[in-house]
Amino acid sequence: SVDGTKLDGIESNATADQTASEIIALVADQTIAPSTIDMEDNEKIKLGTGDDLELFHSGADSFISDTGSGNLFITTGGLRIRNAANNENLIQADENGAARLYYDDSKKLETTASGAVITGKLAFNNTGTNLHFADDQKAAFGTGQDLQIFHDGSNSFIKEAGTGALAILTN
Repeated sequence: SVDGTKLDGIESNATADQTASEIIALVADQTIAPSTIDMEDNEKIKLGTGDDLELFHSGADSFISDTGSGNLFITTGGLRIRNAANNENLIQADENGAARLYYDDSKKLETTASGAVITGKLAFNNTGTNLHFADDQKAAFGTGQDLQIFHDGSNSFIKEAGTGALAILTN
């Protein structure tokens, strides 16, 4: 109303903590438009007994905020996160399948049944950062894994396992 004591069409002693069934009843009575809930910036939809889950827009950013002690679960058979214009992939994940990360709509990392595939360069930005392999794990190069470098727990090996020679070049 004009004096701010109640909303038009909603009883004067209604509270901000409406039950789901009360909200559904308001929609069914067409007190609330069934296709739109229109809220201003920083107004929150709160769910849970302790209002642990919040959905809101700050005026600049949008938030799904889990303020409780538990985890936030998104359950789906396939997840697609795209840019605001809906014309570029950011993240894709499929049930029983691959998860993919994109940079500028170009796939850079994809999980597979046997591990992961990186497209492009893997860069280490910290000085002293190393790539570590456990004993008997090999760094293999070439389509047929022709060149292998590994340590068996006692000895270190550089192995040429394909056709052709192992050449060490130097100035």
